[in-house]
Amino acid sequence: MKTVAYLTAEIMLESGIPTYSGGLGGLAGDTARSVSDLSYEEFPYEFVAVSFLYPEGYFTQRIVGGRQQEEYPRWDPGEKGLTLQPEKVTIDMHDRHVEVGAWRYDVHGRKRAVRVYLLDTSELSGCNNSDYDRRITSRIYFGGEYERLLQETVLGIGGVRMLEAVGEDVGLWHLNEGHAAFAVAERLRRGEGIEKVRQGTVYTTHSPVAGHDGFNYGMIHSVFNGTMPHNIRDFAGNDFLNMTTLALNGSGRVNAVSRKHGEVSRMFNRNIDYVTNGVHHTTWASDAFRGVYDSDLPGWRDDPSLLANAGTIDRRKIRAARETSKKEMTRYLQEKHGITIDPSRPVVTWARRFDGSYFDGQRWSSYKNPELIFRNRGRLKEVLRKNGIQLIFAGKAHPNNEPAKDEMSRVIRYTGELSSEGMPSVFVENYNMETCRYLASGSDVWLNTPRIPLEASGTSGMCAALNGVPQAGTQDGWWLEGFNGRNGWVIGGEQSNDDVDASEIYSLLEGLGPDNTEMSVGAMETGAIFNTHRMVKDYAEKLYR
Repeated sequence: MKTVAYLTAEIMLESGIPTYSGGLGGLAGDTARSVSDLSYEEFPYEFVAVSFLYPEGYFTQRIVGGRQQEEYPRWDPGEKGLTLQPEKVTIDMHDRHVEVGAWRYDVHGRKRAVRVYLLDTSELSGCNNSDYDRRITSRIYFGGEYERLLQETVLGIGGVRMLEAVGEDVGLWHLNEGHAAFAVAERLRRGEGIEKVRQGTVYTTHSPVAGHDGFNYGMIHSVFNGTMPHNIRDFAGNDFLNMTTLALNGSGRVNAVSRKHGEVSRMFNRNIDYVTNGVHHTTWASDAFRGVYDSDLPGWRDDPSLLANAGTIDRRKIRAARETSKKEMTRYLQEKHGITIDPSRPVVTWARRFDGSYFDGQRWSSYKNPELIFRNRGRLKEVLRKNGIQLIFAGKAHPNNEPAKDEMSRVIRYTGELSSEGMPSVFVENYNMETCRYLASGSDVWLNTPRIPLEASGTSGMCAALNGVPQAGTQDGWWLEGFNGRNGWVIGGEQSNDDVDASEIYSLLEGLGPDNTEMSVGAMETGAIFNTHRMVKDYAEKLYR
């Protein structure tokens, strides 16, 4: 049986294991969880994953004076049930040997266990490295270009060597984004021809535009000291080593993560298919909704396509599950964050990464566009007052991304202004897996406002849908496939226009009724398709055969 090795720079295993920063890690974790739930008849491959340990994680977010500050508490992998592997591998960088260890975490599902190896260069793994090299794997996406090169070297080259060292007989390499592309270079260096490498490699791209993760060849030659394949420019680009280009040229099959993303990606490379993302349904459904599904849709845990029959569930049960989930969210926010939300009033939530990567002609902002709802604050206030709507925002900005932090500060200021005028609006700090579970299950509307066509997929709205929470989203990413007129709302047209889109949000919120149970049913049915059980089966059919 062929073993698939899934290489990813981040993976969401548990909320208390900080090896993820956002959607990429969420998808990786849900992928492993779904594979572990499937029999070998349903998914006929062994599956192992490789990522990083990150002893200091991403960061713990604190809001001080209206601005994000980062803390980096270290965590103990032994306390979380991880097992240190005895094997070590080395990578030559400059004039030194960098030692790499690994911790193993097993994802136990309904049918099997998926092995996850978390690479580490620190003293936690007993690595005999310099203080500088111990920090290579300390934090997610830390440092500048040079640090990123070292980290991605450990993932790609170290990942290949570590799996060999622990005895995993890999038949297919799955690169989850271009961070892992040095796995291609390592196999070329070992003498595998490019056609053999391509036959044994698939690549999932998560960027809606051509990748920008690249390194100048002067740095490459300095770090690798001649050990990089002599013909690397043929596969990674002439002017600089582009990780996306290397991944594309080194892979026999490539997939985008939504239909729209596939269309955009084919502008740069015609040979890109798509497999739309999903989420692990039993992870993201609240306790209340799991209970409803267990009683009324028996078998849904093994076969989430049964969620298509959500319309047969007694509406009173659905309303009760919605009320319970909302009360659980308000309890969590009060106990964990000291935030008071009235469960009897509507809650609209925007929660995801702040990226500050889009210039709108005046200032840098996020392509995810959290400020859209504040476009006309006078109109927004009218709507909030009329319907008693409460707003929740949450999300992190990369520590080095000052425009994203500026944008977040503006959102925090706007929410503070609304609250001071009697319209409860809050920013929840330190958004993580746990917080997402509560917000996605307890909100009334899930707001998703990416600028078209910059959203590759997005998955948080899928999590919300499992809990009967309809999404209001722009026509981008997964929502172009997911929206059917009964499970939420579309904001705007085929191109982004902030004035028009904001106006539609206000109209939507103004017309928000007291009972959206039928909309909840439509959202629940969405889970029949947008789940990672379906997604990994698509991987097996389209990519792994």
